[in-house]
Amino acid sequence: MASLPAAPRPEAGEARPSVGRARRSECTWNGAAAELFALPAPSARLASRLLELGRAGALGFVAGGEDADGVWLVRLAPRRMLDAIASGERLAGDEALAVLGALARALTAFEARGVFPGALAPEEVALAAGASFVRADPYLATVLGAELPASGGRSAPSPRWTPPEQAAGAPWDNAANRYVLGLVAYRLIAGAHPFAGLGLRDAANAARGAPPPFEEDVARALRPGVQSLVLAMLAPAPEHRPASAAAIAERCEALLAGRVVV
Repeated sequence: MASLPAAPRPEAGEARPSVGRARRSECTWNGAAAELFALPAPSARLASRLLELGRAGALGFVAGGEDADGVWLVRLAPRRMLDAIASGERLAGDEALAVLGALARALTAFEARGVFPGALAPEEVALAAGASFVRADPYLATVLGAELPASGGRSAPSPRWTPPEQAAGAPWDNAANRYVLGLVAYRLIAGAHPFAGLGLRDAANAARGAPPPFEEDVARALRPGVQSLVLAMLAPAPEHRPASAAAIAERCEALLAGRVVV
């Protein structure tokens, strides 16, 4: 999509810190809390690209337009996935599988366009207004021209949420992001990190081996094939994980449709 529709922007609420060339403020979209991004007029092509990613489940953008004041985008205001889980939420098997599929499709949107969104941190996996999406804030800041600290604008990932190959100095890549997505899926379903109860060093060492299966009562409530998918995403060796985010999304769709994949 090369252009945006001529449309009135939502009413801006309280201002939020700018991100590069984008001015941000709170707004409401279809009754849901959201953020309004205001960009200068020459940014229509960039805004169209961000909106295209948003519609694919990446970044969280759901609407956009252009008016006399420039370009605008609406982004859903997320709850961090881990905040939801920490509050006591644990998704039922099919609901967790649907969320995993949606998140995998978001990563597919990046992979299919040859875009690496950066190291996926669990706080960038979000729930908002019935949707789930990957925020990829460092990527967004980069394309909007924001100056980030040397850390990339956030603290280094916790060892508990870091793929085991990083300990050997491997570069963080899409296979690493699929591992983090597996950790999120495990916690969504089980209500706990696969290496919960271990210290950070012990958890990092444990991650170099096979992840533990779900507790029997959790596994029994799942569709056949769900546990094997999640554990495959957590394979210590990257080459033993699903080969792409698209493969994960397709497997989720097949499982939800009752086409069991062994």
